[in-house]
Amino acid sequence: SDIYGNIFENFSQLTELTHLDISWNSLSGGIPEDLRRSHKLVYLNLSHNTLKGELNLKGLTKLQTVDLSVNRFVGGLGLSFPAICDSLVTLNVSDNHLNGGIDGFFDQCLKLQHLDLSTNHLNGTLWTGLNNFTGDIPSEIGSISGLDALFLGNNTFSRDIPETLLNLTHLFILDLSRNKFGGEVQEIFGKFKQLKFLVLHSNSYTRGLNTSGIFTLTNLSRLDISFNNFSGPLPVEISQMSGLTFLTLTYNQFSGPIPSELGKLTRLMALDLAFNNFSGPIPPSLGNLSTLLWLTLSDNLLSGEIPPELGNCSSMLWLNLANNKLSGKFPSELTRIGRNARATFESNNRNLGGVVAGNSECLAMRRWIP
Repeated sequence: SDIYGNIFENFSQLTELTHLDISWNSLSGGIPEDLRRSHKLVYLNLSHNTLKGELNLKGLTKLQTVDLSVNRFVGGLGLSFPAICDSLVTLNVSDNHLNGGIDGFFDQCLKLQHLDLSTNHLNGTLWTGLNNFTGDIPSEIGSISGLDALFLGNNTFSRDIPETLLNLTHLFILDLSRNKFGGEVQEIFGKFKQLKFLVLHSNSYTRGLNTSGIFTLTNLSRLDISFNNFSGPLPVEISQMSGLTFLTLTYNQFSGPIPSELGKLTRLMALDLAFNNFSGPIPPSLGNLSTLLWLTLSDNLLSGEIPPELGNCSSMLWLNLANNKLSGKFPSELTRIGRNARATFESNNRNLGGVVAGNSECLAMRRWIP
């Protein structure tokens, strides 16, 4: 509502107030002491403002949903927790300046289902069983028929992916990054025909891209197999993945030439092959990628001249060829890149839909935003 200035001081005079949402404004100042006397509040959303000071909600014991994200709160969580835990189901305090320990703060929050503490300076531990899962991925997940995004990253799950997950016909995103998987890529991934995002970065895979069947996933839009131990030539079969828009293979040990067949992936918006051992010339066929916004081939062993065909990449806004063995003249055609990226952005906006991003998506984006 474009409200600005200090937050209102007299909410407690609204004696029956149960829901308060003043998010996405320009409110400043701290949380008023008076607000803590609104004892009937069950829903509180102050997110996306410029509120500051310590986070103190003591007294609001009926709260079920609290969103204080994207503000400037400082200090610890001790003033509010576990004092307001009795009914709390959802808590989001991300994107603030909170610090200090959180040990034991949520042990009494027995109804808590959604918790976001990210982008702060907090430390300590949560409760046993919440982080660093081990053992088998529960097969019961496959019975959640409406599930569209599954984030299992940053754990040490067994590498056996339960067949029941194939029952998730609405599954849009599957993220198994940072699970210390090794050896060959599991064959089951080639059966997830409905997937749009497959995120497998930061494991220890060495081979198995062809045998896994991943290259048959023509609906896949985003494939991230970076930070693994793949070596040898990049299979040309990757060009069969006609739906790809984001492809990142960075930080592996791929060698040999960059396949010219990548020029067939005409929907690509981001291509990251950096930090590998690719050698030989840059394929002129990459000039076919007119929707490409972001291309990095840095830190390889590429040689020869920069192909002038890259100038045909009319959407490209970021080009990184650093730390190779390239030679020759700088093609004048490269002055044409980035002439018109609008069509690519508009297409991305139409096709993206209601994507729910996980933490590993955010980490990848940090590489894609120079």
